[in-house]
Amino acid sequence: MNAARRVVGVMGLVILVVLVVVAVSGRAGVAARAISFRDCAQCPEMIVIRGGTFFMGSPASEPGHTIDEEPRHRVTIARPFALARDDVTFDQWDACAADRGCGGFRPTDQGWGRGLRPVIGVSFDDARAYVAWLTLRTGRAYRLPTEAEWEYAARAGSAAPFSFGSRIDARRANFNGALPYAGSPASVFRAKTMPVGTFAPNAFGLDDMNGNAAQWVEDCMHATYAGAPVDGRAWYGDDCGERIVRGGSWASEGWLVRSAMRFGVGATYRSRYVGFRVATSDVRAAASVAQSVAQPVAATGSISGTVSLDTGNAGGLAAVPAGATIAIYVGYISGNPDALHQTVFAGVKLTAKAANGTPMRFKITGLPLGERLAIHAEVYALDRGPNGWDVGLVRTDAGPDATITLTAQHPAVTTVAFSAKGVLIPRASPSPAP
Repeated sequence: MNAARRVVGVMGLVILVVLVVVAVSGRAGVAARAISFRDCAQCPEMIVIRGGTFFMGSPASEPGHTIDEEPRHRVTIARPFALARDDVTFDQWDACAADRGCGGFRPTDQGWGRGLRPVIGVSFDDARAYVAWLTLRTGRAYRLPTEAEWEYAARAGSAAPFSFGSRIDARRANFNGALPYAGSPASVFRAKTMPVGTFAPNAFGLDDMNGNAAQWVEDCMHATYAGAPVDGRAWYGDDCGERIVRGGSWASEGWLVRSAMRFGVGATYRSRYVGFRVATSDVRAAASVAQSVAQPVAATGSISGTVSLDTGNAGGLAAVPAGATIAIYVGYISGNPDALHQTVFAGVKLTAKAANGTPMRFKITGLPLGERLAIHAEVYALDRGPNGWDVGLVRTDAGPDATITLTAQHPAVTTVAFSAKGVLIPRASPSPAP
């Protein structure tokens, strides 16, 4: 089956901490108690999921089984994580774009409506831009879920093709019910997305893990699970030409919305079948995160130097538009130092105006002492187009007088160069556990 056919088939700070009791349809007398949090009014509601062990993939005897779902293997997720109750909605995406995040991109809703419908027509790269924006706006390190986390959450303790059993119909999920799964009755084909929360959640309190909009995960595609991590980590590899989409969509046949179903497409691919939901390893209460944003640590240090933009044109720095705004954030690295979503930004921000491309001096104080630091730069007003938001990340723990060059995503800028002094290394004491 070629990739195109397979995609079509598959395819301010408000603190709210709530305890949600969800009754799961079809499981008489069973309720899933889910702890949830939401970091802002337009942020996704996050469900805290305890760690555990499950079998990832499907047995050859499962109807619809494909070779990329084997070998079926045992995976242990040792620590809790949080996964969004729902796919990111158009409302949530549009809040990002309105805040000059997400590249200002506003994908079409296909005429079905925006609001609480899952955002679609977004690529893997678009999804990464959203989690970068969400991380900066909340102080919590958001990311895409790993493939193992996604399947663990989708199964919600079940080894069956679906979390609710071996049959599926249009009362359970939004998919092409006219092409049912083995042994399931034919049902409705709605031919469009539905608002999130239309259907009963699974036993972990998660909506739409089967159908509605397929979902990007962090991992790179591999032909089989041979050699896959067994601890829930993302699996990258040397060649990451394709990223993975899970869950199936409103257009999928029944067998394509199974919990084990997976396929890979290019990171820039956008379609009306695909959206995403977010995850985080930081399961602290929202109030704790808010406090850490306002007051990162008592001990402080500083970083100073100059920052300039280079458009790559003949005029060099002089070609940077006068009045362009550069916002600089400095944070500390909590995990993989090369991954933006593992950087916890302390909310320290410097904004300055470029004057005919002249390098600008900056000094930021109040930084956490002894951390590996990272710099994030946003460049505004270079144009009014959809790519007017730029993000970059760099390690600054290489030495006390670091010269850093970022590759910019904005088409009008080739580099953002920092000459920084006073980078704080090494750590004097271990970081407190989140």
